[in-house]
Amino acid sequence: MFVCVHAFGDEMRQFLPNTAQQLIDILNRPLTQVTLLENTAITLGRIGLVCPSDVAPQLPQFIRQWCLSLRNIRDNEEKDSAFRGICVMIASNPQGVAN
Repeated sequence: MFVCVHAFGDEMRQFLPNTAQQLIDILNRPLTQVTLLENTAITLGRIGLVCPSDVAPQLPQFIRQWCLSLRNIRDNEEKDSAFRGICVMIASNPQGVAN
């Protein structure tokens, strides 16, 4: 997913509103399997690396659950890229994490 989004960010931009909303819905769904939450959070973070302005306005909808979903996974390349993406989104929309 990351390579695809990174290589084709502009072409994928038209699909991001729907895709991001579906990922946010999964992240906020109660009783979701832990591995699905982790992968969903990583995907949102990675999308934020290449299209931060498209996802950053939605930060208030998912930032808390995003943090909770990734707090217990080991440090690795996936987690690193996800956190770099969330940082880019926060820089784009700092008010989105104010609460």
